[in-house]
Amino acid sequence: MSTDTYYERLDISEALETAGWTPDDENPLEILRKNGACFAIINECGDSGVSAGSWTVEFPTDTPVAVIVAACLAAAEEPTRCDHEQLLTEAARRAAALGWRTITVARLTALRRGDTSALPPDPATAPRSAFGTYRPRPADTEEPTR
Repeated sequence: MSTDTYYERLDISEALETAGWTPDDENPLEILRKNGACFAIINECGDSGVSAGSWTVEFPTDTPVAVIVAACLAAAEEPTRCDHEQLLTEAARRAAALGWRTITVARLTALRRGDTSALPPDPATAPRSAFGTYRPRPADTEEPTR
């Protein structure tokens, strides 16, 4: 990484830390996290990226510092009340379709924080082990063929 790139990445880290991002314990100069979002320097050339939930955006070395910081701040925004309600509604829908009788407090707390990884699995793609015994899986209700 060139000296200029090093100082630019240092500027990003300082700006994010000022905004409440926490350095990673093992890689404090390369990885920072906040509200489920993660900023990381990807390689020795100084390319970087930010990820949140199921998406990742990578920035080449020549991306302006202001663009990267703005993307990181947007990625770490707290979900709005509407987002929370949508997450809880989707969680309840999925849990019912999976035949779950309950959703754990830990899962509900994570959803309240806006953590989409805490959603129950999508019933359309969930493995058989994700289904509860409360309601049979539709494929299991068919008569066996002889």
